[in-house]
Amino acid sequence: MKNALLLWLLCLCSISYAQKIPVVRVDDKPLGLSSLDIDVVVTGNIATTTYDMLFYNPTNSVLEGQ
Repeated sequence: MKNALLLWLLCLCSISYAQKIPVVRVDDKPLGLSSLDIDVVVTGNIATTTYDMLFYNPTNSVLEGQ
């Protein structure tokens, strides 16, 4: 019973320290993520992960990023 209570308290505390979702802002307007493509290639004991993110730009500005 004591172990279950400690586990529950640990889970409760870890939720409060979880990472927040990053937000990209331009002129105080958030950019929306339109699509996300993730590709994982495993060769032996090495994994290579690449991803392509397509953002929606709500501003009239031309934006570029890497």
